[in-house]
Amino acid sequence: MNVDIRISDLMIHFYTKEGMVRAVDGVDLVFNNGKITGIVGETGSGKSVLGLSILNLLASNAKKSGSIFYKDEELLSMDEERIQNIRGKEISIIPQNPSTAFNPILKIGEHINELFYYHEKVKKKSCKEKTLDVLRKFSFLSPGRIYNSYSFQLSGGMSQRALTAMGMALNPKWIIADEPTKGLDAIIRNQVYKVFKGLKEDKGVSIILITHDLMLARKLCDEIVVMYGGKVLEQGDKEEIFSSPKHPYTRGLIDAQPNRKLIAIEGMAPNLTNLPNGCRFHTRCKYVKEICRVSEPDMYSSEGSKVRCFLYDKSRGFEEGI
Repeated sequence: MNVDIRISDLMIHFYTKEGMVRAVDGVDLVFNNGKITGIVGETGSGKSVLGLSILNLLASNAKKSGSIFYKDEELLSMDEERIQNIRGKEISIIPQNPSTAFNPILKIGEHINELFYYHEKVKKKSCKEKTLDVLRKFSFLSPGRIYNSYSFQLSGGMSQRALTAMGMALNPKWIIADEPTKGLDAIIRNQVYKVFKGLKEDKGVSIILITHDLMLARKLCDEIVVMYGGKVLEQGDKEEIFSSPKHPYTRGLIDAQPNRKLIAIEGMAPNLTNLPNGCRFHTRCKYVKEICRVSEPDMYSSEGSKVRCFLYDKSRGFEEGI
């Protein structure tokens, strides 16, 4: 049975007063079982919507097409009862903000109890011990205190750890983690890194990591997907992406990091209701050619990576790369 997550020609568009938001606009990907795959890109690139679409956690105004397969079942068109049995139990999502992910009027323990009650039909009085055991596994020194705490009573790092514990309570095969280090300081980011590294190495969990934190992605991930304007512009092995980025946008993201040149990419990310013709990145690209303004490039193979850029289209004589 294939336990990769396979995405084919995925389109997620939203009807709004301002127009059609093309948040994910023709994505083909395979998330490989046993790997940590990082999805990186600026705000508005479509990363979070892509993650939410895997478990069909989309707003009612979403227009969906394409397919997402897991265990040879198609998730995007799956009925609500069936996909609810997958959410949390086989594929779990860890939202990007603990302060909004937790219900402020429920204690941490009550959040986790609900998972055992709903999915495993554990009697309510028996849920507490299972929840305390989960908190112990995530190295909370006082699991009883955390169990009886509200999210706003915990530090940012402890809230993130509690959210991760909730996501792992039912031992899912896959985790989708959306910005797990957002707003955290360097010490707590390192704690989060250790938690996710342990999930893969000790529990064999496959992870989709959605992040702006390229340093975390380089330390933690096996594979990298670069998104921009609802499209995948580059994907490949982590070492290849960071040591030899192929797409001008990927190079720009890496060079903008504090540990690199700290050079910002010129211009602004496109409005998803008014995307440019041709290559999505051509309005900000210093390598732009006339064809980039009128035609959208395919994905080309280059040194083990895949890159959506005409610079790698050998049939047009563009072989210089960047």
